[in-house]
Amino acid sequence: MNGKSMLILVLLAAALAGVWFLTQDTDYTNRSSSPAALDVFAKINSSEVTGVTISKGGVSVRLVKNDSGWVVDDRWQYPASAEGLDRLLDTVRRISRPEIRAENKSSHALFDLDDATGTTVTLEGSGAPLPVSLTVGKSSGGGQGLPQRCFIRVGGGDTVYEVSPNLLFDAGLYSGREKPDSWLDKKIFAATEGSEVESVTMTIGAASIVVEAKPSVKRESSDPSDSAGPPPTPDREYLVTAPSEFEPDSTTVKSLVGRFRNVWATDFVDPDTAAAAGLSAPDRTVQVEFSDERTLVLEFGGLVSEEGDAPKYYGRIKGDRRVFTVGGHIRDGMFKSIEELTPKPPAAPESGSIGDEPEAIKPAGG
Repeated sequence: MNGKSMLILVLLAAALAGVWFLTQDTDYTNRSSSPAALDVFAKINSSEVTGVTISKGGVSVRLVKNDSGWVVDDRWQYPASAEGLDRLLDTVRRISRPEIRAENKSSHALFDLDDATGTTVTLEGSGAPLPVSLTVGKSSGGGQGLPQRCFIRVGGGDTVYEVSPNLLFDAGLYSGREKPDSWLDKKIFAATEGSEVESVTMTIGAASIVVEAKPSVKRESSDPSDSAGPPPTPDREYLVTAPSEFEPDSTTVKSLVGRFRNVWATDFVDPDTAAAAGLSAPDRTVQVEFSDERTLVLEFGGLVSEEGDAPKYYGRIKGDRRVFTVGGHIRDGMFKSIEELTPKPPAAPESGSIGDEPEAIKPAGG
């Protein structure tokens, strides 16, 4: 076979391969220009969204905005994570650079977009274009670092789009977000920025220990020409004022007051369990007064369970209907005994240690 015959065979094989490729029924399609069907997301006004439903594999959560903010509808209408919802809505509005990757229903499982594996998000509210829905599938591979794109379907349609950004990461739609507990706001208290703890009253049974802040040291004004600026404000100092007055261990007190800047729950339970949880007559309470005149009163009830990991206890904020649980180490960190607050005496130096006077060295022959 000469070279000319070989060339003809190669060209014929390439032509046949091209015909075969073009006549195949494939789940994937060529990348296309941006379809208008996805322009709807940029038109969403987040302030007009009043309901969000997230579902996957028969499990779902419904989030509702009421007069007090976002709540988890099927978790006793406890507060939802407003930060998480803002992140979700902002990311959905930023969906862009869509490219059609498949148009057959048979392809959905390949992209984690079928009924069992896809995460469907439905946004409800007033004003166009609400309501809207989309189903989020797996990440689109390729590139370095975390994948920046993912696959979605819109409004129950069969067409599969590859879009930016990656909603699994940017919108927080990772595994388990269809479960109601994943949206509960577990930060149950946050102190005002810049406020200071003025007093802590710890009560166990009939006994109370009170720790109070000494008067604040005002920051001195500095010379405007001084580039170093004013000196830093010193840490607040505290006194134990009841049952007796004494200067406490500074490290222990700093740890105690720091517990109340942000308070987190481990889990939440039905508010109707408050009495059974021992919160009608709490075992212990801690009352914290802040410099901005806010007051936090935490009440702790009975033991949840000692099974598995460390023990957990029931708790609630006085005046708040939510009943939560916290680990024993969290609860115990909010209470200090007189023994723990009392400064430890300095250890006596050991014989021969640094500080002992050495004997004088006598001169030779003396």
